This record gives sequence, structure tokens and C-alpha cells, in this order.
Amino acid sequence: MIPKVYNDRARAVIQIQLWLRTLAATGLPIPTLVPDGIYDDKTRQTVAIFQGLSGIAATGEVDYVTWLALRDDYRRAVAAKSRSMPIYPFEYALEGGTVGEGDTLSLVSILQAMIGDLSSVYALPQEQRTNGVYDEETVQNVRSLQEIWQLPQTGRVDKETWNMLAGAYNKNLNKE
Repeated sequence: MIPKVYNDRARAVIQIQLWLRTLAATGLPIPTLVPDGIYDDKTRQTVAIFQGLSGIAATGEVDYVTWLALRDDYRRAVAAKSRSMPIYPFEYALEGGTVGEGDTLSLVSILQAMIGDLSSVYALPQEQRTNGVYDEETVQNVRSLQEIWQLPQTGRVDKETWNMLAGAYNKNLNKE
């Protein structure tokens, strides 16, 4: 019934009840359980309903097939309701440094794409190409954004400029 990683039956039952509770909260037509670690009649009935909805023999007992179906449906439900994971290319690529003219890190392509998308919000002096090279157009656009954001107009992207760029990108394009 329960994978070996759950050497405690009550802990495994709580996991099953948590999964079922989450699935009920996302709209699956099953009763809402209180995760208490007790495999009572309500838990058994809820498992049986879940099994029937999932095309599994409705025994009310959690076998390996039911365990996997519960786990997978739970993961899909959580993924559907959650936000995508953020990335931190500035820290990973530069370890807190700066990026500027002549650099060709993958971060430059990310910066250029973000700046290009922001050109619909901010009046930038140059059309921003995404070519992976921190060129003169990128320098001018970064300086323009730094001026708008009242930052030192270096044309280089440091952590402060990156944070303003990321914030503007998230706010204006993802409607955060």
C-alpha cells in the first residue's frame, strides 16, 4: 500500500489525506478531509470516490496504483495553481559584479530581450536587438533606463540596475 519511505503508517495516511484535501480544494468533487493520520471511514470513502473518478477500481484502499495517481494528480494541481520559478541569472553569471559593453554572457541576451520588451513602456533611444553582445545600442538603452530610474548613468548593469529592470519587466509585462 504505502511506499517504503513512509515507515510510519500515520505519516503516510496524513500524506494521503493532504493530497486529497488539496485536490478537493482545487475543485475535484470529493469530500474535504482533515489530515489526522487516521484511516477512518471518511478517508476510505474519499479514496474510493477518487479511485472511481480516476478509473481505478474503487476499493477505498490505497494500493501502489492509487498512490501514484494521487501523487501525480496532486502535483499537477499544485503546478497549475503555482507561479513559475524565478531565475537569478545576474547572481549566477556575475557573482554580484556588472555586465557592460563588449560582454557576451548569456545574461546579455536575457537583458536585451527584457529591454526590447520594455521598449513598449519606455521611450528608448535605440531599437534593442537581441544578439548576445553588449553593444552600443544596449549601452544607450541602459543609460536611458538608468536616467528614468534616477540611477547613475553608467551604461553598465549592476545589481541595482538589474533589480529595477527585473521589477519593471515583471510589473509591466507580467501584470504583477
